[in-house]
Amino acid sequence: MKRTSGKSNLSIIRDYVNGERPFTQVSLMGSYELADKKEGDEWVDISGKRWKKVNGVKSPISLKATIINEERCMFCNTDVRWGNRHDRQVWPKTRKCYDCFIEFETFLKFKGLYTNFIRHRDLVNLNGKLTDFKSKLIETIKWCENSNNKDLKFFNDDGTSDMEVWSDNSGTLEKIKGDAEKDLKLVKDRLSDIKVELKTLIVDVKSIKKIEKNFIKKYKNGRPNEYHGVKLVNNLNK
Repeated sequence: MKRTSGKSNLSIIRDYVNGERPFTQVSLMGSYELADKKEGDEWVDISGKRWKKVNGVKSPISLKATIINEERCMFCNTDVRWGNRHDRQVWPKTRKCYDCFIEFETFLKFKGLYTNFIRHRDLVNLNGKLTDFKSKLIETIKWCENSNNKDLKFFNDDGTSDMEVWSDNSGTLEKIKGDAEKDLKLVKDRLSDIKVELKTLIVDVKSIKKIEKNFIKKYKNGRPNEYHGVKLVNNLNK
């Protein structure tokens, strides 16, 4: 069976059988993984876990870190691993520490660039997630159409042959296929809408890139210990 990142076909089928949509769980393990493995062979699965075949059984191997992964702000180069909880919340999505994140987006608001910038970022992220979801739905439909997969087999996590087998004599697979096809149509329609909106959305990328370069230059030696926010200056009387 073809494997994908995130969810397996079997967990997709189980979700549909239980009336759960869309996908919420990740799982794909089976003794078939051991079929082409020799005793002592090692491999890494799609989730990054390392395994070894020991006495005919799939056994986990502990991974020891050899490289320290730094999480540095793209502007001030601060390693947010040693920052506060706000730093750790915003860095995964923005690659900025909290102070740089607030200052940068506040500056975009003053320049009138914020609304379209945020909308564009959200649409791009949503497009990526829906594209991944679409591929899983297509794979689910193809799986249901495969006449060789009428028996649903769920293997133990350790890869042993003791397993649960479901035989479909009630048209369950057809229902699952129908539900997946409906979901697929909704996803395709939303992706089409996103594509149209991205084409019509005006984002001043040149100005935003220039602002980013200015921030990098401003904080090339790091940020001061305290961030006092943005200072508004009234020049009307000058």
